[in-house]
Amino acid sequence: MFSQRQYRIGDRQSLTVTTAPVEPTHGTHISKKLLVQSQMIPVRSVSHYESIDSRPQTGTATEISSLPPRSAWRPTWLRRRVFVVFAIWFVALLATLEALAATSDRVTGIATPGEYLYYLWTFVPTALFITTAALWRRVNYQAQRFMPWIQLSEARTSPEKTVSLDYDSMLAPMAIAASFKNKHFLVMGSSIINLLLKVLVIMATGAFFLQTVDVAVDHASSPVPDTPKPANGTESDLQLPNKLVIQSAIAHIMTAILGISAIMLVLAVALFVPAKSFAPRDPETIPGALILLKNSRNFLRTMSKTAPFPTRGLKPRAGGACWTETQTISNLRLPVFVLYVDQNEKSDRRQSRYIPDCDMSWYQPEVLRLRSRVAIAAILLGLILGFAAMLSVSLRNDGLGAVEETTYPHYAPALLALVMVGIGFYLSYADSKTRALFPFFSLRQEPVSFERLRTSWADQLAVTALLRAVRYRAVPILLSTATSICAAFLVIFSSTVFTVVTVDDAATAAQGTSRCFTLNTVSAGFMLALLSAIFIMNIISAWVVPRGVVPKDPGTVANMASLTADSNVLDSLPAGAEWMSDAELLKLFKGTSFQMGWFAAPDGDMVYTIALVVTDVKEATARTIQEAALRGVA
Repeated sequence: MFSQRQYRIGDRQSLTVTTAPVEPTHGTHISKKLLVQSQMIPVRSVSHYESIDSRPQTGTATEISSLPPRSAWRPTWLRRRVFVVFAIWFVALLATLEALAATSDRVTGIATPGEYLYYLWTFVPTALFITTAALWRRVNYQAQRFMPWIQLSEARTSPEKTVSLDYDSMLAPMAIAASFKNKHFLVMGSSIINLLLKVLVIMATGAFFLQTVDVAVDHASSPVPDTPKPANGTESDLQLPNKLVIQSAIAHIMTAILGISAIMLVLAVALFVPAKSFAPRDPETIPGALILLKNSRNFLRTMSKTAPFPTRGLKPRAGGACWTETQTISNLRLPVFVLYVDQNEKSDRRQSRYIPDCDMSWYQPEVLRLRSRVAIAAILLGLILGFAAMLSVSLRNDGLGAVEETTYPHYAPALLALVMVGIGFYLSYADSKTRALFPFFSLRQEPVSFERLRTSWADQLAVTALLRAVRYRAVPILLSTATSICAAFLVIFSSTVFTVVTVDDAATAAQGTSRCFTLNTVSAGFMLALLSAIFIMNIISAWVVPRGVVPKDPGTVANMASLTADSNVLDSLPAGAEWMSDAELLKLFKGTSFQMGWFAAPDGDMVYTIALVVTDVKEATARTIQEAALRGVA
């Protein structure tokens, strides 16, 4: 039983202080640690939805309106000027590669670099393409995450193409195929370019290499750096420098890929990039999703009390077509953003027959499961031992061995980069999932303020997320993001680990030269250090990164609605909250925080949801939610 005390916020909200835990119903098995024991605003019940019209009536009271000035929110990376900048950058890279390839073919090499210039010429191209790929990943992420909302704003569409769609959880080939099937060409194009940039990173590691230049002497060839004239004489201690050469075939393939990507960007700007806002605020954050869904009474009613159950149980509730509208109601000064879901007779019958009857299970991405961690740890350990053995052999024998006069050894860095890109892809995906689930992990552990939830961890550059993790002491994100950044450096150093050099067989050039396959000790040392650091952080992450955070993947609109349909936050939001700034929302939620767990609904049932709890009663009662609501009332 509950021991309660009542508080009031203004003239419309009451607070219930709960001092004893309660057990969940529905036959679910859950630890008592998940039971929320805090001061909480009462959680809404199903009757709340039934007392409100599911859709405003058309006519004089309701009319479709244009978005107000504050509604001009759009994703930072899904703007036409961003696509134009990327197109210009791709053309600049294309022109630079073609110029370098032409120069290398004409004068047999770009330069005769010293030790430091050699690292500069090999590190910089790979680093440039890695940086470009990292920046484009933000574009691809936002295209995949926001495509359902873009589709909802454009036309009535089936749930499979909107509220139940999650491109971010698909592998690249699956996302490309699904987006083509759904005619989401923005996602298809961004995913293809994202894949092509990974190919460019791999090719960049093998594009530049050292080669001894052959010089013609009376219809013969010699690796002597100067052009000699026939004469009698000898030369001792002849030095045979290597020149930096770019492989024309690789350069031409890279320019072709860049050209195709630039053309795709131009088409995207002209046809597919949204030119206007599709939602009043960012739906990627938990408060943003709650605010956008608060007026969708019919949709929330169908999702009520479904949070503890698997995603498959939501499919019978999806109904017919889905779409969003921005409407103006006669007694409100600001328009209302609503997500509608048609409920035809067939879908209503399916919903009434569906009664969840299963134990509560926790969602865990495959990439974060223990078996995946063990597999990547085994691969990392094998690479560490392999590099250590090769480094020992190279130091003992002044190289790994002689090679024939062929260009195939120059592809060794590209093959190594392919392995490193694969490792980096896994670590980057693990980091993305860790960041996406971390807010829910925090909500389960303790009350979290609006300020900490208003920014998405997943929708940030890795460096930004790393700095923010240090600030908030978010250890799981700190480990996962640092690991993914280290993986990027693995690819950079892979371009200089292996090299083929020409050495003297004897004191004079007449006695011949040979080509030796060597291991660069500096780059190999850095690779060993990075691999060891990643191995250790991966082991620690297996224990630190939370498991069993939410009952279902919060990546879809339907799943997010399921997790929040019974939340009291929806009642605490004033009319027009979707148009309020973050500063105004900070004042609105002053003295309160968000928490996820089991709460008691007014009808006596237990609901698993994200609720608003009171962390400072004095602060919460000093300002009324009713006063904030007056912002949206005429």
